[in-house]
Amino acid sequence: MKVNELKKGMYVEIDKELWQILQILPVTRGNWRTYYQISLKSLVKGTVIERRHSGTDDLTYAFLEGREVEYLYQEGDSYVFMDTESYEQLTIPAALVKDQIPYVRHNSKVKIQFYDGNPVSIDLPAAVILKVVETDPGARGDTVKNVTKPAALETGLEIRVPSHVVTNDFVKVDTRTGAFLSRAAASEIPAEE
Repeated sequence: MKVNELKKGMYVEIDKELWQILQILPVTRGNWRTYYQISLKSLVKGTVIERRHSGTDDLTYAFLEGREVEYLYQEGDSYVFMDTESYEQLTIPAALVKDQIPYVRHNSKVKIQFYDGNPVSIDLPAAVILKVVETDPGARGDTVKNVTKPAALETGLEIRVPSHVVTNDFVKVDTRTGAFLSRAAASEIPAEE
């Protein structure tokens, strides 16, 4: 696949290693040809590198298979999921999904990407709804804009929320930045609550 056809979030294979594209920027300087500055994250080592490529360079696009699974529990340094079609249990090392797991509720369904039969990442939606399990009550009179306080969510994730959010509220969290987006509407609250 040509470099100028690649997009953020795609996976490529370089030197027999799987890399995720974090950012791809076209750079044009004067009369020179456009080249692409690409930030890549290794799915094996977790390292991030920068590479430059011409738009006509070929990179090997990695075809990933997505399967829907249900998150069951944590077991030591790994997480256990169940394939929703075959009911087979999958154990995934914590190092592989440590950045994504704080956004996954117990017994919720997510899509896991597989490459050559091995799990490589969890596909998360842009935002998730999580329950606030602990936060300080807002101080009376805190009406100044952007007053935030720490809050612990049901998955162990800690974020900053506005002072009007209380324990047992459901909040919408951006999975890319970990930022509070809004309080969840009644229609968005997960059914098992």
